Amino acid sequence: MTKYFLLLILFVLCGNLFGQSTLPISETIKNEKPDYRKIDSIAKVLKLKGGDIVKVYAKFAINEVGDIVDIKTRGPHEYFEKEAVRILKKVPRLDPAIADGKPIKAHFSLPISFRIETKRERKKRLAKENRSKSKN
Repeated sequence: MTKYFLLLILFVLCGNLFGQSTLPISETIKNEKPDYRKIDSIAKVLKLKGGDIVKVYAKFAINEVGDIVDIKTRGPHEYFEKEAVRILKKVPRLDPAIADGKPIKAHFSLPISFRIETKRERKKRLAKENRSKSKN
């Protein structure tokens, strides 16, 4: 159960970062556009450069029904914490942990990494995404 959940989160996050996932959740996340001006200003305040990794540590529980609840995050800035919460809330219902044949609430901890893009990298990525959209 734990391995399955961690692999699911890994595929969702990697699919979101690299745009190669076939999971429906990554498509939902990818279609939402972040506020790049806000990200750039936060990166400047935190003295981050392109390619830097920002880690947010998330603690949460999967309840008896399979929903993610009690999300708590810790990171270098509130914006990254809110983004981690938003991503976790988009995860579809999971199989709950089973003890003595009954579903129980289980607690998990997961580091979520965000890679800072330079303006040049973002421009290239958006141009590539626009080309792929125009082909379809």
